[in-house]
Amino acid sequence: MTSASRLVLQRACWSFIALLLFGRCADGAELPTPEQIVAQAGKACESLKPAVKAGRQATIQERLESGLRQRAWQRLALARVNLGDFEGAVEALNQVNSDPRFSRISVQAMRTELTGIVPPWPDDLPTRLKETQKSVLADILRKQSRFDAALEMARDMTDERTRSLSTAQAYLARSRSLEKTDRLGALKDQVDATEAVKSIRDAPTYFKIYGEICRGQIRLGPPEVARIMIEAVSSKLKEAEGSSARADVIQEWARIGELFLLAGDDQGADRCFAHARELYGKTNPRKAWDESLPHQLTLHYRCHAYRENNQLASIPAVLAEWERAFSKLTDPEDIAFAAPYFIRHEIQSDRFDQASTVIQALEAGTQGIVVQKTAEDLKRGASSAQKARFARFVKGLHGENVDLHLPMLIVAAELFDSAGDSESADALIDEATAISRERKKDYRALIAGWLAENGRFQKCYDLIQPLDDPKQRAQALAELAFQMTSPKKPQSDAGQKPG
Repeated sequence: MTSASRLVLQRACWSFIALLLFGRCADGAELPTPEQIVAQAGKACESLKPAVKAGRQATIQERLESGLRQRAWQRLALARVNLGDFEGAVEALNQVNSDPRFSRISVQAMRTELTGIVPPWPDDLPTRLKETQKSVLADILRKQSRFDAALEMARDMTDERTRSLSTAQAYLARSRSLEKTDRLGALKDQVDATEAVKSIRDAPTYFKIYGEICRGQIRLGPPEVARIMIEAVSSKLKEAEGSSARADVIQEWARIGELFLLAGDDQGADRCFAHARELYGKTNPRKAWDESLPHQLTLHYRCHAYRENNQLASIPAVLAEWERAFSKLTDPEDIAFAAPYFIRHEIQSDRFDQASTVIQALEAGTQGIVVQKTAEDLKRGASSAQKARFARFVKGLHGENVDLHLPMLIVAAELFDSAGDSESADALIDEATAISRERKKDYRALIAGWLAENGRFQKCYDLIQPLDDPKQRAQALAELAFQMTSPKKPQSDAGQKPG
């Protein structure tokens, strides 16, 4: 037998063995059960060693790898919790926690999030750690609409600030849930939240929570009552301004201006915005207001309030002012912070030419960050047509640079998927996968993570199979394990191979 014949026979044998083991050959392996995927992820994660040795300063790359390692073990722990393997979840978290008690309270929180019921407390918890955990659990219960349980947990806290904050947040969340069905109940919870917030001495927290109370009153009405409350909080801020030189007080005045706009009081809003400008001039004499970040925020608050109140005709004039103000920004950090807000409002107003001009004028590094943040905001607050149009623009960015182009393809896919166009989303992911296989193999784990997160489990598993980097394989399998075991996470038919 010639060497060529032996090679052909050897390949045929391997194909037959693969068919027996996996039920598939050239098309990829059959998708295992969630339990099998979790087992594979556990074995793969064992290859993830700490990136930094004790006593040595970590490099940027090592810090990145350490973060990815921690995420993989956390995803594996969540998957094990989803399957009821709580001790296995603790073992996974012990790989990244120096104290096993942190692992146990983390699993307690995971179980609470999964079931809505707080499991028994771990033994021998220090009082301070238990108090911190109560705040975490109260937050989870509140987000699951288990308001009575959240309030009970909050009232059991010994620290006054934490107790008041958790109590106020629970009342506000329950009030929001009752606005359309039980107005009197919602108003009562508003009153109880107002009482709870009085005990908060931390100024930023106080004004943040009181602002949420005002927003609730604006939604419930009547506007006159909301305006009285907003006037009260502005008086409190004036008092705090006299006794404190906090840098964020200017932004708080701008936020109160937004509240006045939402309540239909344009004069009150103008007064607050003017005061914010006056304060900025006193504390920043060397920089003009038009070139400042607080000015950008006031423009954002104006656009947001007008959109919330359906005063769309008032937005173009604000955007025209914003275009002039944005062009005066010189600090790269200010530009990166303000640009996503500005671009989002341009797109929501169907001003795509203006939005694309702003994006294309940004530096390459800043551009990617801004596009990703803008896309996240648009997924929550834009029409399907606006998302799809922005996706078509994004997918064409940086076609000449694979390092910059691949992330843009994934962002565009997310936008298409959010717009209900799964076919276009899958086409872009297929394009990104092909590029990564040929030219940029270290992106495959990132793409696999997107596929898992968006329910394309079979395609994700097929992409994971040829991964030869142990770190990438572990990260991708851990993400797939978590997504497959998560409740209400059905596998998407989009892009799946026939059974």
